[in-house]
Order: sequence, then C-alpha cells, then structure tokens
Amino acid sequence: MIRRGLALVGLIAVLAGIVLGARARLEAAGEERIPPSLLYLPKGPFLRALALGQEETLADLLYIWSIQYYSNYDDTSRYDYLDQVFAGAITELDPRYVEPYLVGALIMSMEAKEPERALRLFDKGLERNPDNWELAYWAGWECYGLRNYACARDYWAR
Repeated sequence: MIRRGLALVGLIAVLAGIVLGARARLEAAGEERIPPSLLYLPKGPFLRALALGQEETLADLLYIWSIQYYSNYDDTSRYDYLDQVFAGAITELDPRYVEPYLVGALIMSMEAKEPERALRLFDKGLERNPDNWELAYWAGWECYGLRNYACARDYWAR
C-alpha cells in the first residue's frame, strides 16, 4: 500500500514537472506570436476530452469569453485567431450551437474585413446544421455584399 502511495506521489511530481516545463516553453515561444489570453486555448478535440462530458457547457463559456475578447479593440492581433476560437474550439465542442457561427462570421466579415473567412464558417455551420435557415440567409447576404449574386441565390434557395 505504501509503495502505491509513493508511486502515485512520484507520478504526480513527474507530471507536474512536465506541465511546468511545457508551460515555460509555451510562454517563451508564444510571447511574440500569440496573445497570453489565447496561449492556452487547445484545439477542439483536446477541449472535448477536457470537457468531461460537458461539451455544451464549455462551448457556452468559451462563447461568452469570445464576446468579451473580441470587444477589446486595443488588441490588434485578435483577428488572427478567429478561426481558432470559433471554427476550431467553440463549434467543435458543440456543432449544433448556431450563435457562434453567426457571431464569428459577423466579426470575420464586418470587423476583420474577411468575408471569405465568414463564408467558410457559414459553410461549416450549414454542413453541421443543414436545416438552419438563418445560416443560409446570412451567408446569402454575405455573398450579396461581395456582388456574387449566383452564390447569394444558392444560399437563399436553401
């Protein structure tokens, strides 16, 4: 019994050392490239494992956090991580959660001035929610704004 306890303590110590070392390397590598608030945001499959069966709750929390994060206009690099936050994290955790597709595409289109990126997010949303008329409707308006009327017609026909 004592051996198991010592082995467990040893394992925890080794894992803590690995985590602290990884954190130091991530912080050193990410100081220039990734804002600290996004440094520890894993991709969707890893988040799903971390959610422990509460994927929808974690998606809600990330969505609320993302609204606050993208409301900070002092950070000029925030648009670089739109795909990671909306397409790679929130919508991977809860693919049926429609609001992140809408808000993410709105930020991509109106603030980041990247309508093609917004259309990719709309397409991902429509792939996972084929019966959702809102995504097709707003994707059609995105195409209309790009003066791609055939694309707009196709989205609206859905």
